[in-house]
Parts: sequence; C-alpha cells; structure tokens
Amino acid sequence: MNKFSLVFFTLLFISSCSDNKKTINPLISNQDSVTSAQSIYGTYSGEISCDDCESVVLTIMDNHHYSLTIHLIGEEKSSQSTIKEEGIYTWNADKTILSLDKFNFKFKVDHGKLYYLDHNITINEDEVLIKK
Repeated sequence: MNKFSLVFFTLLFISSCSDNKKTINPLISNQDSVTSAQSIYGTYSGEISCDDCESVVLTIMDNHHYSLTIHLIGEEKSSQSTIKEEGIYTWNADKTILSLDKFNFKFKVDHGKLYYLDHNITINEDEVLIKK
C-alpha cells in the first residue's frame, strides 16, 4: 500500500468516527442514489432546526413538486401557527441531496429518511424526517 492510500484510508476512518454531526460522504454509490431517488415519493415528518419550528411534514410527489407544513413553537392552534408551502424540488447530480425551492432547505436522502442539511452541508442525525 502506498503512502497516499494509507493517508486516504486513515482520513476516511477518522471522518467516520465523529459524533452526531457529520459531513456528507461523497463516496456514495450510484446504485444507492438511484434506489433512493425512485423510492423517495411519500410523506415524511420530524423535527429540524429552523426558526420557531416545532415539527415539519413534507410530502414529496413524483412530478418534482412537494408540499411542506411547518408547525411553529409556542403558537396556539390558529392559522398563524402553521406555515404551508408548495413548490418544486431538485436533485443534485448524483441524486443523493434533495433541495426545496422555498426556505433553502436541503435534505440528504437515505433509506426512507431525509436528513436535514445545514448551511455547511453537515448532518445532525437528530434532525431527520422519517417516511410515514
């Protein structure tokens, strides 16, 4: 094994041994991303860190459209306690990251889950939307 390979595998091992926050791994196989892209359609719910968000429900449709409902923290049940948006989503080149055209939300797609990506494109495993 040459020096470059040893350094590469050492860095790969170290990066996989982190806490709940991790950087997107660019070494995802194309087969996994194709499977994810084909099975993405449906409704997901969970919590993400956005201003005043209590919970989020996101429905992904097969026509590149989505429906997003955000329930706000501390608001009484009223029309002002919920934000509803519809829009268009796009994929990155290898179909592993889903981007919504509103709120600049991005999600990493992984086995029936959508992991919220912050502005540094990192994942906090507690901020996930799970398919219903």
